[in-house]
Amino acid sequence: MGLALFSRKRPVPASWWAAGLAVLLSFGSHGVFLALRVQPALSWVGDSGSIRAVVEESEPSFQDGLVRGVITVTEIEGRPVSFRARVEDLPDSRPGEEIRGTFAFEALPTDPWKNSRYADGVYVQAVYQSDISWLGESGALRFRLAALRSDLSFELRRYLPEPYGPILAAITTGDKSRLSDSVQAVFRRAGISHLAVVSGLHLTLICGLFAGRIDAKARLRRLRAAGCVLLTLLIMGITGFTPSICRAGLTMLLLCLGSLLFAPADGLTSLGLAGILLCLQNSYAVWDLSFQLSFCATAGVLLAGECSRRWADSPSRARRFCARAGSFLLPSTFAALATLPVQLVQGLSVSGVSVLTNLLVGWLIPPILFLGVWAALCGLLPLMALASMLFSLLAGIFVRLLWGIASFTASLPLSRLSLPPRYTLWLLFLGALAWLFCRKRRQGILLCCLLALIFGGGGLLGAALERDVVRVYLLGNGANPCAVLVQNRAACVLFRGGRANQLEVEEFLEEKGIEDVGLWVLLAQEESQASGFQANQILRAEELPLYEAESYEAAGCSLTVLNQPDGNLAVVNAGGCRLAMAAGQIHLSSPLQADVYLGGYADPAFLAGARVLITSLSYDWLSEVDREQVLYSQGTPYVEIRPGRSWQLWKGEDIFG
Repeated sequence: MGLALFSRKRPVPASWWAAGLAVLLSFGSHGVFLALRVQPALSWVGDSGSIRAVVEESEPSFQDGLVRGVITVTEIEGRPVSFRARVEDLPDSRPGEEIRGTFAFEALPTDPWKNSRYADGVYVQAVYQSDISWLGESGALRFRLAALRSDLSFELRRYLPEPYGPILAAITTGDKSRLSDSVQAVFRRAGISHLAVVSGLHLTLICGLFAGRIDAKARLRRLRAAGCVLLTLLIMGITGFTPSICRAGLTMLLLCLGSLLFAPADGLTSLGLAGILLCLQNSYAVWDLSFQLSFCATAGVLLAGECSRRWADSPSRARRFCARAGSFLLPSTFAALATLPVQLVQGLSVSGVSVLTNLLVGWLIPPILFLGVWAALCGLLPLMALASMLFSLLAGIFVRLLWGIASFTASLPLSRLSLPPRYTLWLLFLGALAWLFCRKRRQGILLCCLLALIFGGGGLLGAALERDVVRVYLLGNGANPCAVLVQNRAACVLFRGGRANQLEVEEFLEEKGIEDVGLWVLLAQEESQASGFQANQILRAEELPLYEAESYEAAGCSLTVLNQPDGNLAVVNAGGCRLAMAAGQIHLSSPLQADVYLGGYADPAFLAGARVLITSLSYDWLSEVDREQVLYSQGTPYVEIRPGRSWQLWKGEDIFG
């Protein structure tokens, strides 16, 4: 074959040469990016000193008075630099503040999120040491836009009650800070979480509403294209030039450029060119989840537009009617289908009603965006307060309808599906292959049906083998994680920590489609910031009688909970495997026999012969434990137990001993 490629009788196609050249250029651009952007930041790893930086992002940390986030380092020991760093223990600071202090630089941990941080331009980790001082507010444009975005969000929420005002602000400006957990849960179940993040879908829909269809012979073509450009820049500015909206905005600007130059606009070509340009400025951009979702959603919208245009040119009256209806209904549906593989690959929750919900609410997004933008802009002018209220109330009508549809579809039985990602992706691939095969060779339909039967039967067999299997997951803060026991879509939670741990557990249960939480055990000794637990029974270990063990049944497991003055202990028997979890200090007259210790900061000296499952290597007591007994994961480690068969099957992401 290789000789045939280079023979004179069979010359290499030009497309092959172009593909090879593209591969070489991509490797070359990646090397240049590493040399110019990544290596200068990595060269500071291992050093420490006085730095000057601007806080870009901050959120509450696990300790009071500390935040974690991202800073842009502008000066180190008087030397000007420019790179971003992640901080885990920064004294309380707000985005936009300039700080000075002594920091040490370390390499980012090798975990599943490392490439995503590289995609955001974060290449090192800064560790605060001492002498922090606040120098004032930064006057950079991005922070002024963030303040403008906050003002616009307030104007959108002023005249509408909960939850309609926050929903309008989230859809229009991408401000999700005011959305309650219950609203976000409904959006996830309905499969429309992407509507609360302004991205390519929003921009494509609203620009399509503004410009309509611009063909080669349309009058005022340049004027309408220029209007699209201005509208695109306006929305990008309102949302603060976030990465997702910048990606979509670049694609839309390239589309409008063709119209301004009287060239035929090719949406898919412009989308591909935008992806190339974005990867040139950061070759890790493809690892960013928002990039993948935005890219796929925009591609779905463009494909929907192409289908509508083909039907519009059909001599059939029925197809022309479908084209007019499809211009409102198809974009959101195609966007939902296009992002489904990405959700499966990333292990995100999948809604069984996502396509239905997007089909029902897709036509609502353009008027909500259009009215929301005008309401926000008019709200900035005191003389236009009445117009702002009018636009807000009109937008509120559509938001109420959207919320009603989302609440209805989220309550349907298939609103939350727990699909095995790899198997489902394989079935999708086989389905696409079968469709192509049937189009080319109709006599292969029987073979395609046979393949679907084989793999469908394999899925049923896998579901049968998974029945009654118990999985124990470690979630939350690595220093003090929680444990979630799952069997047959029922769960039991052994809880430690605060609000951050609670949110991660609730998100995990949401992704797995688990609604039946039989027992929620609070092991912590002190009062936790977490509250509002959703479970059939909530047990506070500190309220039990001292030194008396209480037994419970949940998720196919038997639990024994012991309350002591200095700590609480939970022992789980799952299919013959004994697991132990502690909070505080445990004192027993004799060592407790257990197979697995679900780790945390509590010293497991009271156990005998237990293997240890942890998410952090920073515990002091680890120095006294045999390393061969430790299972460590920077992802989500879990133990898989098959009652009556085996429990020696240990799984997790990047586990090593």
